[in-house]
Amino acid sequence: MALFIASGGMNTAEDDYSNALAELLDVSSYLASQASHHESSHYWYLVRAALYSSWQRSVHLCQYSDLGRTMIGNSSDTTWDRSSLQLHSPAPMLGLSAQQLESQATEGKAESMCSWTFRVLRTGTVGNDFRTFHSRYNRVCADAPGRCHKYSMKSCTGSGPDHCRRFHGMQVDDQSMHDYECLESYKRLYWDEESYRATSGSRAVRLDKYKSGRIQFIKYCHASDQTLAISHVWSHGQGGRPHEGVNACLHNRYVDIAKRLGCDSYRWDSVCIPTDHNLLAEAIGYINSTFASSKATLVCDRDLTSIDMGDQSLINKESLLSALLVSDWNVRAWTFLEGLRSRQRIKLLCKDNAVIDFRQMIKDIYDFGCIDLS
Repeated sequence: MALFIASGGMNTAEDDYSNALAELLDVSSYLASQASHHESSHYWYLVRAALYSSWQRSVHLCQYSDLGRTMIGNSSDTTWDRSSLQLHSPAPMLGLSAQQLESQATEGKAESMCSWTFRVLRTGTVGNDFRTFHSRYNRVCADAPGRCHKYSMKSCTGSGPDHCRRFHGMQVDDQSMHDYECLESYKRLYWDEESYRATSGSRAVRLDKYKSGRIQFIKYCHASDQTLAISHVWSHGQGGRPHEGVNACLHNRYVDIAKRLGCDSYRWDSVCIPTDHNLLAEAIGYINSTFASSKATLVCDRDLTSIDMGDQSLINKESLLSALLVSDWNVRAWTFLEGLRSRQRIKLLCKDNAVIDFRQMIKDIYDFGCIDLS
């Protein structure tokens, strides 16, 4: 089956094969439940174990094959995403309780990983084996501080977003994040309101780097297809409004990264969305078009920026993907919209301001990585 998929064949045959295994597993589970002798039960246990292992692997191969066809078929840089993937095989009736299924999925899960986010990740999945996912995540985030509760490292119960502080009740008192190499001596930069109002349409920030000892205000220009869009999690300390100012070290960071990526400006909501009602409404109205037309979108998430990608080995890329899947950035509505609009040009900001191309990372994992992560 793997050879046929690798050669680009088996569109419906792979579905039939997985469904046949699922049906055999259903039948064997029923016959096992009717077995009257202990020895017979043992034999049926071995049969079911072999069938389940084969079925699970076939599902992984189906998903892997679908992802490959999606990437190849939608390579026009406009529509590539995973929305077209469908799960073909029904879950076999193994007679396992919900508690047993939960125990299987969470085996090896980091104590601080948000249980509700992990439950959302699993929604709609069939036959997935999460052991590799947990192993890769633990390599980079096992010691990450939990954020589900204010005074505890442990995660929430996973019963719903209302019971997790990441989604309900989060209070952000400190928006004074600094760049990693900053000694916190940089001053705050404030907007040049006249420059903002003189610029029409969607605004972006000019790449004028702050220099110590000089009074400088943020200058604006029209956002274009050469703009770097910043997509960040507000609660991670980069929020704010133009009149409140932002740390100059963060401005310099985005100036440097924008230039590195060949951009001529950057768009960051903390300096591009004022509180004035009319200007606020106008700026929000341009969000979709700005992210859709930007040259690149930089994802800034606290967990990702703690991951050292100096060695861009395959296992490090798999670990970064695992962290991204359950990151705050991946489960917030605003950042989801921003990522969706710019999904062809997403870059991930990692430790020491290393920038990883998301699309290339996915391709590398697909080509050479673990199939159960692909």
